[in-house]
Amino acid sequence: MWLGEKSISNLDLFLHSFKTGLQFGKSEVDWKNFSSFTDYVAQHFELSLPTPNNWRSIILQEHDNEEEKSFDFFFALFKEFKLEKEDLHNE
Repeated sequence: MWLGEKSISNLDLFLHSFKTGLQFGKSEVDWKNFSSFTDYVAQHFELSLPTPNNWRSIILQEHDNEEEKSFDFFFALFKEFKLEKEDLHNE
């Protein structure tokens, strides 16, 4: 994956483009679960739901619009999100 720089905005653009590209083919990626990531992020920061912002906007706002810090936080939080989804699926 090439983003040009360590930036959560570039990551968001990459993931959105990837998802759009997958709509034209088959994928093993569960995008339905990923679509609930915004709610997960909002709950993590104790924001009311539904939120008008997407996950990128929330993370950026919570990290003073620092792209690199937000980028790193995305991967940490996404790992938690993924583990929680797997735990729910295994129950």
